[in-house]
Amino acid sequence: MDEKIRDIGVAQFNPYIRYVNKLIGSVHENHIVPWRILYDFEVIFVTQGELCVIKDDSEYTVGEGCLHIMPPYVRHTRIVPENVRTSYYGVHLDFMFDESSPDFSAWEVYREPCEKKLNAVPIRVDLAKRKGYKLEVMEMAESYRVRNKIRFIELFDKLYNAFQENTVNGRFRAKAYMTLIIAEFLEELRCSDRENSESSDYVSRFIEYMTNHYSEAIDLNKVVSEYGISPSRFRAIFKHQMNRAPLEYIIDYRMEQAKRLFMTKKYNISEVSYMVGYDDMHYFSRLFKQKVGCSPTDFIKKQEGVL
Repeated sequence: MDEKIRDIGVAQFNPYIRYVNKLIGSVHENHIVPWRILYDFEVIFVTQGELCVIKDDSEYTVGEGCLHIMPPYVRHTRIVPENVRTSYYGVHLDFMFDESSPDFSAWEVYREPCEKKLNAVPIRVDLAKRKGYKLEVMEMAESYRVRNKIRFIELFDKLYNAFQENTVNGRFRAKAYMTLIIAEFLEELRCSDRENSESSDYVSRFIEYMTNHYSEAIDLNKVVSEYGISPSRFRAIFKHQMNRAPLEYIIDYRMEQAKRLFMTKKYNISEVSYMVGYDDMHYFSRLFKQKVGCSPTDFIKKQEGVL
């Protein structure tokens, strides 16, 4: 996830609905989405057919009855496969509106390039520095098949109709329906976790792998792919169980091992940095100070009784 996107809690959640679209019966030839990045989040719910989402490094299918969330600053395009008719709702929003970040017209930035059938949309420098906020309890789902499709269609349709009113009351109702959609999605995830007895196994398997390989570069996506779930789903499960993101857990563990190695008084900073998985000693030192509260040099001096 881009470093400009920050986690927020439920208390800070205040959705700002920028645009709601409803496409019915789109086909490959008339569904034009240029290569682009977003400057807010897009939530899509497919009611018929399927979509293919293509990114620089991957692609995946969003089928009927599936939710898809595209975060900001990810270069992508989206197509309807040939010989398929696809209908879906699309919502552009900020999960929390930041007045210090520039607002923009979703029609101008997103819809007009589609109408003009552009192949790619240039990055808007004025918008590329916008801050993004996402709910820390919510998974950024690439494709999540909901159980209660009818309920989601009902909520998205009410959201669409409320937004189309273009009134103050309509905007309030749109905000309320978006909140209900998020609540339904979180409930789906909670039920899925409760029924999935393997969730704890995923976490314990990853921790076991990490403790045996912390001195090496750990590719989370590659490791998790062997579990049969998406990286975003794993991150949500891990954070729910451990109250920390997997990357933060890895860093914390490495720093604890670094402290243990320093206390043996056998190794210098460069050696310890390498032994806990960091080729860049300066980057290791910054992480160490951030997590431990003092630099590696000061930590060593404390062990030697100098400070």
